[in-house]
Amino acid sequence: MFKKTLSLLSLMLLFSYAFSQNADIALTFKFSHGPYIQDVSKSGASIVFTTSQPSFSWVELTDNNGNTQAFYNIEHGVKMANNTFHTIRIDNLSPAKDYSYQLFSKEITKFDPYSVVYGDSITSESFSFSTLNPTAEELTFIEMSDIHGNNDKLEKLLHHADVQSADMVIYAGDMMDYYATEDQPFHNFIDKSVEVFASETPFWLVRGNHETRGRYSRNLFRYVPREDGRYYYTVKQGPVLFIFFDSGEDKPDDHPVYAGLNDFDNYREEQAAWLRQVVASDEYKDAPYRIVVTHIPPLADGWHSEQHITKTWLPILNEAGIDLMLAGHLHEYKYFPKDADIYAFPLIIGSNNTAARVVVNGEGIKLKTIDVNGNVIDEMKL
Repeated sequence: MFKKTLSLLSLMLLFSYAFSQNADIALTFKFSHGPYIQDVSKSGASIVFTTSQPSFSWVELTDNNGNTQAFYNIEHGVKMANNTFHTIRIDNLSPAKDYSYQLFSKEITKFDPYSVVYGDSITSESFSFSTLNPTAEELTFIEMSDIHGNNDKLEKLLHHADVQSADMVIYAGDMMDYYATEDQPFHNFIDKSVEVFASETPFWLVRGNHETRGRYSRNLFRYVPREDGRYYYTVKQGPVLFIFFDSGEDKPDDHPVYAGLNDFDNYREEQAAWLRQVVASDEYKDAPYRIVVTHIPPLADGWHSEQHITKTWLPILNEAGIDLMLAGHLHEYKYFPKDADIYAFPLIIGSNNTAARVVVNGEGIKLKTIDVNGNVIDEMKL
């Protein structure tokens, strides 16, 4: 009996030790996702990352002259703290300049009205990025869509398209199947992007219809923040002015699966009004090239959204001197050459197994479409 009791006690102590060791591992304070760069402009950028426990975090930025400055997320007079999701906006930078940055964070173990207690402190390795250069003579970018959370496919396409030599990446929608769990954007494409390039090279997400689905879909913006607060916008980098649309869902707003929660027809009309202002602007008129990116393309014989885009956006675009439109959604590669009766510009629809590598300079637009096995399935100069 004594031996059995001793054996049971030893076993309990062993389990207790193992549990404490695992608990220590689980509670290790660390950077858990990111960092990645968002909303880069000629004068700023946002750095997004998370910590494993609530903390006070900031970014320290160093320019080429060795000057270092700390940046915090300050809202309404207070530095944001006791959170795990961190977005630090860095402004007042110079165009076309290289900067290095590091993350800093102090764990918060107690946050009472008159007593804040810090725990461990951590610092990341150093990363670098460049502000946009609107006057650069050449731009190289990668564009793909419809990955639907397949990280193996994403990694292969980024590799075959040589993302390491690109200036930027465009995800043209449906990088997720839907948004059902809180951290799903990380697991579906952001973590892999960070692993491959996104701590130093920016990506822009053009929202697809699948990103609008799921209980957490209304939280997506925190993962791809923009100062203007919109999913549709323009970006001027090098010789290209990009117009990024948010094409919404594919079915009518009153379809039963949407439960009365969508209003995308009015939203697309809103973007049409915005588009008229864009094409009338000096920035647009002065741009050597204009490239449009939308998840859902304009197709007169397609589903509801494709027809609505054909009705609302296409007439404006056909009169605006667009050089190229890139889209996805169909899961099938299609090339529509410039046709005055339909599209006054070339339209390329990528498949769910391809990426486009695009080089734009004074000689024109060179576009190569590569599949997941590294095969070149189309190549053209526009």
